[in-house]
Amino acid sequence: MQNPIRNDRLQEIESELEDLATIATRLFRGAGKLLAEIRDKKLYRDAGYSSFEMYVQQRWHMTRGRAYHLVNAAIAVSGLSEHFPPEKLPENESVIRPLVPLEPDERIEVWSEAPADAQRKDVAALVKAHKMIGVYPLLGSKWKMSKIIAERVREIEFQRYLEPFVGSGAVFFRLVDEGLIKKPAVLNDLNQLAIALFRTLATNPDELQQRLMLVPNSRVEMMQPKPASDADEIEKAIWWAIHTYQCYPGHKSKNQSWSVDHTSKAFRHERWNRFKLQIPAMGKVLCERAAFECMDALEFIRRYTRKSDRNLLYVDPPYLGHEDTYHAYFEQHQELAEILAEVPAAAVFLTYYDNPQLRRLYPEAQ
Repeated sequence: MQNPIRNDRLQEIESELEDLATIATRLFRGAGKLLAEIRDKKLYRDAGYSSFEMYVQQRWHMTRGRAYHLVNAAIAVSGLSEHFPPEKLPENESVIRPLVPLEPDERIEVWSEAPADAQRKDVAALVKAHKMIGVYPLLGSKWKMSKIIAERVREIEFQRYLEPFVGSGAVFFRLVDEGLIKKPAVLNDLNQLAIALFRTLATNPDELQQRLMLVPNSRVEMMQPKPASDADEIEKAIWWAIHTYQCYPGHKSKNQSWSVDHTSKAFRHERWNRFKLQIPAMGKVLCERAAFECMDALEFIRRYTRKSDRNLLYVDPPYLGHEDTYHAYFEQHQELAEILAEVPAAAVFLTYYDNPQLRRLYPEAQ
């Protein structure tokens, strides 16, 4: 039998805890807003401190990191409060922290998908799902390496970013995400189907998304015949998206096939669904930050480096030894090396796998 006195006390405690939780939520927003005002108006100088960091450390015994977490959280919550009712806003600073690096519209999009009782790990997972790591999955995608490339790009002053072999665009998306591309980049690839997908994302993302939302992960879809050369560009884009996301590629194109994911390393079904949701965001980035070419890479380099020596080139050629897939032979790799040795540019980043023949072509490469 329940004790009514104990039960009444429990209700009192729970009510008080709810009040304290509400106060704590308001405190982190209010504290961040006030700290932001002190920082932005440099009010800390009135108290004799030379910097905001010194002020929060000595006056409030707060680390610099904690102060900025509160400030950034308050700014992010302020933007969300215009689109969500108070009860739907994050309950503490930790939950909103993964949203801080995003643009305001991206924060709204991610938070709209968060569950009612979202924890920091839930929000972090949603942010990761919205991360653009390339237009399509690709063997040899340089997303992981792009972090190192971005760190080095920060040290270089350049005017325009050029990619002769754009592939999935992983490095381009990383540089955009980190604010390193100021002028529209020029992305090139000899693959007409790949460029059709890039162009369609940039010019017609709504129709592309609408049509792909109706395409399941299916062997029947992946096995559809390649579109004719005179087909509409959106038809080429759709075929290439389906083929690359639903294909299980071997090293040679004839070994590509479809199969249901059966290991924890595949994630093709998840990636396919995520790509469809990311189409509007990808399209916005490509429309605002890129132009496209579809030509031989060597001709592209010659043409786009004629008039300026302030370009930054990222060159990721086909793999040597995979001639059956890419039709790029050693003589072409040798010609590329000769061109890059003479090209006028702010910097040239080149990625290859380690190979004795290639080492001889680039003896000074790191």
